[in-house]
Amino acid sequence: MKKIKKQILTIAFFAFMSVAFNSNAQQTFVVNEIYAYMSKGQNTGFEIPLQDAKPEDAINSFKKFISKYKGKFVSPSKKSPEGFIDNALIKEVSANTVDMYFTSQATEYGSKLIVFVDLGGAFLGSQNQAMGFGAMQNILKEFARQQAVTVSEEQVKVEEKALKVLESDLKKLNDEKADYIKDIEKAKALIAQREQDLVNNATNQGTKTQQIEIQKTILQTVRDKRAALGK
Repeated sequence: MKKIKKQILTIAFFAFMSVAFNSNAQQTFVVNEIYAYMSKGQNTGFEIPLQDAKPEDAINSFKKFISKYKGKFVSPSKKSPEGFIDNALIKEVSANTVDMYFTSQATEYGSKLIVFVDLGGAFLGSQNQAMGFGAMQNILKEFARQQAVTVSEEQVKVEEKALKVLESDLKKLNDEKADYIKDIEKAKALIAQREQDLVNNATNQGTKTQQIEIQKTILQTVRDKRAALGK
């Protein structure tokens, strides 16, 4: 039992150290330029790593984030894993509306969002539109930051729930302890009572033994008297 408790405490300690390390480390948000295949061929796009975010959560958050640019949002599906945003107006990137293609993929650290921005005949990249590319990078970095906030808030909720469970468990243990103490006090009182009962029993047995001896003497006297009368 002590070994099991030690193992549990060791696991809890390392879990705590992991959370503490990650929370104290300053998180940076990276948006990488990529050249990859998508539905319109091989094009320049953006890759955004999202720590601890599920792919479907990344898509839902991206939909909410990008809604301010007024484009028509088409979510990915089983038939079409690539999502689409039609005629988004992102003034920092272009004076004209742009189309966006995106996917989200699971990774060992969470997920990554891949975004391609169609300027209308050319895809946004650092070579053909440096200013617009930098602006889009900043927009996507802000998305990554907001997604990190969402994930962090969910983690807070999870840990708060875990704390409540532990506190509830501790309360139950304290209640059980109080019950055990009451049982012990009752047992002690019963033991003390039975010890006194033993003392009283011993005294009563001594008295009863004396009474038996006297009764035996009386019986023998009566028998002798009866024998003296003959048949």
